Amino acid sequence: MNLKDAYAMLGVSEGADEVERHEAYRRLQGRLEEKLAKAPTPGLKAKYRDTLTKLDEAIETIELAADGGELPMLRPDFGSVESDPQPSPSEEDKDAVATSKRASASRSKSPGSRNGKEILVAIVLVLLMCGAGAGWWFGMENPKREMAARLVQQGMVHEKSESWDEAAEVYAEALSLKPSWKEALDGEKRVKTALEKIEAENARALAERDREVERLLVQARIAQGQDEWGEAFELYGKAASLDADNVEANEAVARLEKLLTNARGAVVVKTEPGGATIRLSGKGEELSPANYVDLKLGRYEVVIEKKGYDPVTQTAVVRKDDTTVMGPLRLNRSEGAVLVKSTPEGMSYELTQVSSDVKSDREFEPRSGRTPGVEADLPTGEYEVVMKRSSWPDYKRRLTVARDLKEEVDWEFGQGTLELVSVPSGMSVYQVVGGGEKLLGKTPLSLDEQPVGTYEVVFKREGWPDGKTQVEVANGKTGKGVWEFSQGRMKVVSEPAGAMVRGVGGKELGVTPLEVEVPTGVHVIEVEKQGYEVAELRVEVMKGKTATASPVLKKIPYPLAGKPYTNDLGMKFVPAGSNGVLFSVYETRVKDFETFVKETGYDATSGMYSLDHKEGYEAGFVQVGRTWKSPGHAQGPDYALCGVSWNDAKAFCKWLTERERKAGRIRSDQEYRLPSDHEWSVAVGLNESASGTPKSKDQEIAGVYPWGNNYPPKSDDGNYAGSEAKVGSWPWNWTLISGHRDAHARVAPVGSYKANKYGLHDMGGNVLEWCEDWFSGDRKRRVLRGGGWDYHDQHWFLSSLRHRTIPDYRGSNRGFRCVLVCGGGG
Repeated sequence: MNLKDAYAMLGVSEGADEVERHEAYRRLQGRLEEKLAKAPTPGLKAKYRDTLTKLDEAIETIELAADGGELPMLRPDFGSVESDPQPSPSEEDKDAVATSKRASASRSKSPGSRNGKEILVAIVLVLLMCGAGAGWWFGMENPKREMAARLVQQGMVHEKSESWDEAAEVYAEALSLKPSWKEALDGEKRVKTALEKIEAENARALAERDREVERLLVQARIAQGQDEWGEAFELYGKAASLDADNVEANEAVARLEKLLTNARGAVVVKTEPGGATIRLSGKGEELSPANYVDLKLGRYEVVIEKKGYDPVTQTAVVRKDDTTVMGPLRLNRSEGAVLVKSTPEGMSYELTQVSSDVKSDREFEPRSGRTPGVEADLPTGEYEVVMKRSSWPDYKRRLTVARDLKEEVDWEFGQGTLELVSVPSGMSVYQVVGGGEKLLGKTPLSLDEQPVGTYEVVFKREGWPDGKTQVEVANGKTGKGVWEFSQGRMKVVSEPAGAMVRGVGGKELGVTPLEVEVPTGVHVIEVEKQGYEVAELRVEVMKGKTATASPVLKKIPYPLAGKPYTNDLGMKFVPAGSNGVLFSVYETRVKDFETFVKETGYDATSGMYSLDHKEGYEAGFVQVGRTWKSPGHAQGPDYALCGVSWNDAKAFCKWLTERERKAGRIRSDQEYRLPSDHEWSVAVGLNESASGTPKSKDQEIAGVYPWGNNYPPKSDDGNYAGSEAKVGSWPWNWTLISGHRDAHARVAPVGSYKANKYGLHDMGGNVLEWCEDWFSGDRKRRVLRGGGWDYHDQHWFLSSLRHRTIPDYRGSNRGFRCVLVCGGGG
């Protein structure tokens, strides 16, 4: 073995020092000895022994070279050690020397030198050896033969039990006694064949294992190169479990295990459309776009569900210090089917959509056909089926179409008899059909071969209210409807007298005390007198009798401190902790302000700032001609009013005060106004001093928000700038509330979010609310409280935060709520 091969055998560089060489030698020697002990076949054991021998040769070769020379050579001429190395003789030299020796031996042992005496001695020695051989044969050879036979029998027993190693040893021992013993040779051959087969199978299994280990290592390296640490860890672990001695796998498992303990990543799941429920295995659920942070590396199952869409299951791979973004994943609409059947068949039908699980820009086109018919690929939702048969009433049924299900509609168009009777007879009878009435005839009336179903019929008599009833006609049966036109008397005596009595449709019956003749039945009447609440009564009049009603009218009360009150506009007020003051439950609505403008002609339509784009500006609050009527977002009558100034709010309160006083609903010492800064603090739940300016108390109390002490707000805590706000003209550089999403991108209808302990809604969020006070002593800006739909910084949500703006500023994030000053205790 040359020096280069020796270093390669040890697996070290030629510059390695003595410690490195010896450590490499001991490490390899330990592994080979362990494999030798576990080797399943003699062949493998022999190979491991041969490798150990070569390993010893390699270390000796390196150490001798390290000492500066090779082994010394012996000089045969002097019997001494020559320290200088001599060149080895060539093959030609060796052949020449051997030829010379044979020639010399031939000359020294020529036949002419032998004499007769030597020949005689040789003959005697041969005879003696033959005698000794015969003795040896009988004394030694025969027992060996018997021992070999017994060993062959043992070998055959081991063969039957497939103890091949033991059989090989026994046959080898037999052949050491009798090298040419046929039975031993045959047994040895059979065992050798069996062992070679086993060794080949083991070699194949080992090769297959090595190929599988290499495949896993290749996949693990690829996964590691792609920063898929969790998958790489799993693959390296599988490789190590197959080959416990694999250095690469074991080192990678140890390294990645440490990495995975501390490494983290994130997953963001986006869907189209948004708002889908996202469930990440073991991490709870969120609405898309969902953001999961501080995740250990690995693979996670992602389940996506949204009403009206097919569920989706995918796998997210979390990588170190990285955010895995999934999507936007386009969700597929869920669909179902409807089977329409009838007796008899061949009836026409129409299928229309009543409501869809998913809002769509494309209107559903009604489908039609004849029974039996199947309507497939229907978006999930509510539908109505109408089946028609000539001269039969339409059969209508509403049904729900669910995902991957077939809903069945089956109807039999049967017939029966409709019989109608009235007292007195001769009355006209009509059937209610659609939005009108169809004359059937005069009583008594019997109509055969009528379609089964429910008939709504109306009996008419001049001067009498219509008699309405329903008649059920079953298949092969008679449905009978009877109506009696009778009369009695109704007497109404009110306290106080002089009240107007109105009957059906507001028809004036007279002033109390009143007695009139009316048809029998239940009469709903209203008794009304100026300054009193309207009394609504139900009076049942029986045939030939007089029914008496004696209502005591209630005088309209003025608002009372500490008691709930609803004004003429439907604005609700409740006590909210301040003596003598009632707070509006809601922020002032669009319809409230609209009534004010219609009655007064007040103009509040100039100079409004809205969240829009404007030439030369980035998106933000700019003037582009918006008004409270059209603030730049959709709104309805019950939406919170926005886009009005402090001056506008004061004008509204003044008008409402005068209007209610004139109607006698509030006293002259009662009024509507904006809440003071301190009253607003009490209503929101702050324990603040009543003294000091709003500026001195601005953000004085930390960690308290209109919804409580936690942050961020939950989705039903208020209308703030969560992820839903990033639409339209939302500026690209404005932040959003992390982890928050509510139901409204801009202004919401009042009462859409939770009320506080006093029953007040939107004390945080929706629109900023003007208050009476100046912000500071310079009397330049008025106070606003409560935050708006565009608020996204944490300190802006503090209940103690005061915003301030000049009194004539109009913005699409500003509105107000009123208080009613009742006077007296609260």
